[in-house]
Amino acid sequence: MKRRQVLIGAGAALLIGGAGCRPKDADDTGAGTSGDDTAPGADSEPVGGDDTGTADTSTQGDSASSGDSGPEICAPSPAQNSGTYYLKGAPQRQALCDEAREGEPLVVRGRILDEDCQPVAGARVEVWHAEPDGGYTSSASGDFRGVLFTDADGAYLYETRVPGYEVNEASGAALPLHIHYKVVASGFVELITMLYFSYDPVLTKPGFDPPEALIVDADSDDDGVRQAALDVVITRQ
Repeated sequence: MKRRQVLIGAGAALLIGGAGCRPKDADDTGAGTSGDDTAPGADSEPVGGDDTGTADTSTQGDSASSGDSGPEICAPSPAQNSGTYYLKGAPQRQALCDEAREGEPLVVRGRILDEDCQPVAGARVEVWHAEPDGGYTSSASGDFRGVLFTDADGAYLYETRVPGYEVNEASGAALPLHIHYKVVASGFVELITMLYFSYDPVLTKPGFDPPEALIVDADSDDDGVRQAALDVVITRQ
């Protein structure tokens, strides 16, 4: 089974249905361990570069288990770039936009794991992505930006809208649909990576070859909400 099709353990228990984004007055405490926005490394600068996801992917690979011969090993998630629209100071919240916001509802969940496939509790997971029309909000507190903290099982969940196509300013070409991740946890190397969508036709165009470990299925449920799952594996310092 391909790694993108696997959601390890209890992360799926956090799934909540509905429109994909809750009203602004809903509880915005995030999924999992509570805490302020001061986790170790929270203010460190992200990796630079354009928004094409072309950073070093030498760590790409499927999770592997040696069965009876040894412990299970999870391959570190490939690093990607932060793009040009990262802003510090995103709020801690699970719903990244107002319930009335236009766009296709999306729920994303998963777990933050170490290389031994063990959950990383209290990890700080920052996500940001383009609006449904392809632009980015200009304020750190604007829609489609948020900070989450993983629970005891390393699980996270957020509700948003499917991002639109961002356009490369130099070439004018559409970039693959994507969501940026910045994962910070005490004792671990900070990771900036992305989530991509398997149904996106831009993924097959020349010049784009995102790591398979970061490509997820996002099928719609009975309520018309796309459901996606991405486990992220980080390495110890």
